[in-house]
Amino acid sequence: MTNVLQRLQTRLIRTLKLEDVLFKRLPNGVYVFNLHRIGDRNASPFDRNIFSCGIEQFETFLQLLKANFTVIDLAALHEKLERKQVINKRLAVITFDDGYKDCVEFAAPLLQRYGLPAAFFVTTDFIASKRIPWWDEMAFLLRQSVGSSYDCICNNKTINLNQSVIEKQITQVLYACKRDKTHTIEQILNSMRTQFPQASKALGNYSAELFMNWQDIKQLISMGMEIGSHAKTHNILARMTGEQQLQELTLSKQILERRLNRSISYLAYPVGRYHCFDKQTLENARKAGYQLAFNNEKGKNQTITEPYSINRYCFDEGDISTLKLNCIVW
Repeated sequence: MTNVLQRLQTRLIRTLKLEDVLFKRLPNGVYVFNLHRIGDRNASPFDRNIFSCGIEQFETFLQLLKANFTVIDLAALHEKLERKQVINKRLAVITFDDGYKDCVEFAAPLLQRYGLPAAFFVTTDFIASKRIPWWDEMAFLLRQSVGSSYDCICNNKTINLNQSVIEKQITQVLYACKRDKTHTIEQILNSMRTQFPQASKALGNYSAELFMNWQDIKQLISMGMEIGSHAKTHNILARMTGEQQLQELTLSKQILERRLNRSISYLAYPVGRYHCFDKQTLENARKAGYQLAFNNEKGKNQTITEPYSINRYCFDEGDISTLKLNCIVW
C-alpha cells in the first residue's frame, strides 16, 4: 500500500511541476547517492543501465548537491553516528559501486574541481583484471543475439529478442536473474552461453579493461577520495551460506587493506536490494570488521538506527527529475 501511495504522490508532484520547490525544502537527514558508470551509455556493448549519467549530467548532479546539501565523507558520517549527534541539516554522501575505470577518468576530476568527497566501493576480484562481470556479459550476449529467441531459466519464459525493444528486454532479463532464488548466476550464464554460442565466442575475442587497477585506486586516495569494499566476487550475498558470506566480506577487506596499507571500514552490498542480503549479512559485515554498510534501497536517513543497512538513492540514466522526486517521496 505504501508503494502505491508513493507512486500516486510522485505522479501528482510531477503533474503539478513541484519537484524543484519541494526538493529545496527537503527535511534534514543523510541523503546517500549511489552511482556506477559515467559516460556515453549508447556506445557500450555491455549493460547500458549500469551507466548513471554522462559527463555533463554528472557535473549538473554535483552542482545540484553543492547547492542544496552539505556534502560529507563517510568518515564524517561515521563520527556523527558514533557520537550520536543529531542530524540537524541536509547532508549528502556520494558513492560509486563496482570500481569501473571511467569513474577515475571522468568522475574523479569533476569531484576534485568542485571540492567534493566521494567513496568508491570496489569489488576486489575485478581490480586490474580484464574480467567482464555477469551483468555486462548477459547484456552483451542478448544484444548480439537480436533476431533469436531466448529461453530464460529464471522465469521459464521465451523472449523473442527484437532490436526495437532489446534494451527493455535486457533490463527485464537482468531483473529476473537478480530475483531468481532457484538458480545461481553461473547457471543462468551457462544456459545463456549455450543458447548463444556465436555471441559467446565474440565476447571471448573482446578485449576489455572495464575496471580500475591498483594505481587507479591509489590515485583516488591521493585525491582525497575514500575506498570501500563491494565484496570479493560481487555474487549476491543472500544466495550464499553464512560462512561463504563471511569469507566473501572478510577476504575483500583483507585484500584492500594489504594492497593499500590502510584500514577499510565501509562496505556496500552487491546489487544491494533487500532480497540480495539478509539479517545474517548484517551480522557478517559486523564480524568482518566493517563500521558502516550500505544497501541500494531508496530512502532518506533522517535517523540511522541500523549502521549496516543505510539507504542510498541510485542516480540512473542521468534523470535528475526522478532523482529529485525519489528524495522527496521516499
